[in-house]
Amino acid sequence: MGLLVGSLAWELLERILAAFGSELRLGVGPVGFDLSVLAVSLVVNPGTLLGALGGVLLFRIL
Repeated sequence: MGLLVGSLAWELLERILAAFGSELRLGVGPVGFDLSVLAVSLVVNPGTLLGALGGVLLFRIL
C-alpha cells in the first residue's frame, strides 16, 4: 500500500510543479508483469521508495 500511495503522491507533486512551469521527471517504468489474464504495472519514482520505507516503518510500529 505504501508503494502505491508514494507513487501517486510523487506523480501529483510532478503535475503540480508542471502546472507552475517546472518540469521534473524522475520516473522509470512502467515496471510490472503480464500473465495474459492479469497485467500489473507501476511507474517507479522516488515516491515509490519513500512510500515503501514509510510502509515498512508503519508495519514495524504496529
